[in-house]
Order: sequence, then C-alpha cells, then structure tokens
Amino acid sequence: MVDCIQPTVKDTVVDPSAGTAGFLLTAHEHASTDAETLAPKEREHLRDAFVHGVELVDGTARLAAMNLLLHGIGIGTPKGDA
Repeated sequence: MVDCIQPTVKDTVVDPSAGTAGFLLTAHEHASTDAETLAPKEREHLRDAFVHGVELVDGTARLAAMNLLLHGIGIGTPKGDA
C-alpha cells in the first residue's frame, strides 16, 4: 500500500484499523528517506503529526503507541524534561 500511495513529508497518513502500527511505521519510513535535508518544521510534522491511527482494542492500542514511540514517532518526553 505504501508503494502505491508513496507518502511524502507533506502528507498525513491515517490508519482506521492500526493494529500495532505496522502500516504507519512503513509510511513514516518511506516519507523520511531524505530526513537530513528537511526543514525543522517538516521534521516536526514528520515526528508529531504525520501519522494518525485508530485501534479499538486497548492492549493493541498500547502496543501501537509504544511501537511508534520506540521508532521516534510522537512527542514523547520534551527535551530537557527527562
């Protein structure tokens, strides 16, 4: 699916049945191939607003959230507040 839609950093990807966020991670990986050349605002969008997912099963939603955070996606702990 990611090969078909070829998301860029300017897009927002939504998965209404996210599971453990595999599709969201793959879309993020595809869009961040040139992350070194991105402007700070684009990097912020890629980290904090690029992916959105919905999962109805609580345990699976927790796994998805942890999976995204472990891959550096999401706000997590702000710098200096660790």
